[in-house]
Amino acid sequence: AAAHDPARGSRTVIGSLQLGLGVAAAFAAVLLALARPALELVYGTSFGHAAPALRVLLPGTVLLAGALILVAGLYALDRPTTATAVQVSGLVVTVVGLLVFLPSGDIMTAAIVSTVSYAVVFAGALLAYKRAAAIRWRAFFAPPAALRAERSAA
Repeated sequence: AAAHDPARGSRTVIGSLQLGLGVAAAFAAVLLALARPALELVYGTSFGHAAPALRVLLPGTVLLAGALILVAGLYALDRPTTATAVQVSGLVVTVVGLLVFLPSGDIMTAAIVSTVSYAVVFAGALLAYKRAAAIRWRAFFAPPAALRAERSAA
């Protein structure tokens, strides 16, 4: 949608980002509360002990959902190299983090490394999209109703 209508592309991406982060955060909140029973229901009782690691992964997963929307926005702006570089930064954090910390760590260590990696991808995608779209920071915080009003007026 953002590539199809470049004049409204950034509003489309930002609206999608806000909605995506909201939905992901809502699901994460539910899973935060139900982590152990959900794991046991889906994978069996022996996986219940992984609930703390799942809870550590949730914030990163929310940020990763937002990052993927921003990366798609970068592709819509014809910035595939930038989009790839943002994702490679997360790969580097994951590989280095696991090589350094996992030998002496456990599942919680892997969850922390993954969450940090997802946060790095989100931060990189946010900065890259802001720059590529030439928008101000306040655009990311505009209420969705204001974005819809702008679309209607245009």
